[in-house]
Amino acid sequence: MANNETEKYPLIFHVEYVINMEKYYYIVLTYSYFCTVAFCTAAVGIDTMFVFYVQHACGIITILGHRLENFIKDGSIDVDIYPEKANDKTFKFAGECVVLHHHILRYSQLLESANTASFFFQLGINMVCISFTGFQAVMHLNKPGEAFRYGSLAITQMCHLLYESLPAQHLYDHSLRVCEFAANGNWYLASLRTRRILNLMILRSQKPIQLTAGKFYTLNLENFSAVRQKYDNYTNSDNHIGSRSI
Repeated sequence: MANNETEKYPLIFHVEYVINMEKYYYIVLTYSYFCTVAFCTAAVGIDTMFVFYVQHACGIITILGHRLENFIKDGSIDVDIYPEKANDKTFKFAGECVVLHHHILRYSQLLESANTASFFFQLGINMVCISFTGFQAVMHLNKPGEAFRYGSLAITQMCHLLYESLPAQHLYDHSLRVCEFAANGNWYLASLRTRRILNLMILRSQKPIQLTAGKFYTLNLENFSAVRQKYDNYTNSDNHIGSRSI
């Protein structure tokens, strides 16, 4: 689109249309607004569903923790460590906790497999866009309007990465607390059969639940901080180059 035509008919996206803009300007403008709102609505809806799924997993882990900490309420130290299996109530309750823990792990695996590919493409596009918009913001420091536009887009993309990393970090932290929950309960008042089951659960909980982007990038706050630090270094170096060129 020519420069004089762009100024005469401003649009959200400056692309070359093959139609007469003077005749169909308002139709194209309405279409661009509709597509932008539809895309943003779909993206927000998908990310919100992901957050709800992760919070559901964290809630189940919290329920499991409550059961592990309170599955023996009797404080008597007179413990039969070799009871009959049919009369061992703690063994039955511990078995239910193991089944629930297995359900949590299975649910987390499904959550990972359903989102890892999309997160990989989103992360790749996000990194490219952040680098490009950051570079453009620095190179247009002499034009505050343009710099603000590119800078706000870069900040939005960084916030989107944080929005995906924060729930994954919560799930990671909650999965590590299963060991703490099991240790806080009155396990020493249970039978040896029950203690063996709890030991297996504790060993499995040593491997935390992680959500990744294509199995290459782990979604957590540590990696988000590393990305933000690299972005800061990148923009600072571009700012130095841009100031010299200006």
